[in-house]
Amino acid sequence: MADEFVNFFELKYPLTFKQLFDICRRSNIYVNFIPGKHKARGYNFSYGRTTSIHIRNSDSPSGKIYTLLHELYEIIDERLFVIGSTYGRKFDKNILEQRANRFAACVHVPGREIRRWIHEKGLDIFGLEKYCNSSYATALVRLNEELQRFAILNNRVEPLPMIGILYERPYWKKTPSGRLPKMRLTCFTNSDKDVFDLGKDDIGKISFYEKRTKTGVELPYMVRLFSQKGIDTFFHDKVMFMRQPQDKKLKIIGRMDMLVRVVEWNKYHYPMKVLVQIMPSHKPYLARVADSLKIESSDKILDEKEKMDACRALRKSIIRKTG
Repeated sequence: MADEFVNFFELKYPLTFKQLFDICRRSNIYVNFIPGKHKARGYNFSYGRTTSIHIRNSDSPSGKIYTLLHELYEIIDERLFVIGSTYGRKFDKNILEQRANRFAACVHVPGREIRRWIHEKGLDIFGLEKYCNSSYATALVRLNEELQRFAILNNRVEPLPMIGILYERPYWKKTPSGRLPKMRLTCFTNSDKDVFDLGKDDIGKISFYEKRTKTGVELPYMVRLFSQKGIDTFFHDKVMFMRQPQDKKLKIIGRMDMLVRVVEWNKYHYPMKVLVQIMPSHKPYLARVADSLKIESSDKILDEKEKMDACRALRKSIIRKTG
């Protein structure tokens, strides 16, 4: 349905809230804004011939677009349900929410725009986010889906293996001490599970071997470092392995390229987002992104001070796991 919606209304990208607002106006759907910090990002209401959508005014521009698309789908589905119920269709709220989220993501960042972006700019997720005026997570998830469907860069029908890991700092939440909250994992994508036999729960077990310091650097620890440094960095041909606590063995995953990027907001001292993209080293696509964006390439992950911190953290981790 998303493709039909995009084509029927001839949407232009980057998508704007005004485009969707005009579609609602022509369809006799009223759009109102919820003042203050309302718990719900949005909801829709129908009574008689009047249909309205209510959106939280404090949300981000991309959040408002996503919510409006989500609510539009629910309205469309409701009208289709009235017809489908005659033929025995049953209503399921959970399925409706899943479909609405899927519709919103696919209209916000459609496949044809992703393929065009990859052909022109490569696997630059931050650029795709700006191009489609979406959230970072939506851009990451949608690009991953297209990599699963097509080998766009090779013109072959096979997935292009890449892991995408997005950490975000929930700045909107206050801690009891009043400090800025810590980074947390919010999005994980894996376009080829044959190459990367990993899930979201395995992130904490992933490490990269640092030859110079002869130590393994756990991915969550590395993310914390970059959340303080605030520097985009590209690493080439790093050995990626995973710890297996149950048998105390290491599983070598392979030699990988890794692109680490951060999002800094002037309002805060530390970066708000850290994105890690990982791909086998024999695939040149992350290296091309780093080269086109003039991102510094580095052979080392840790300096001497960070090595000491890493060894100390590793010892504590081993003590906790072994009891």
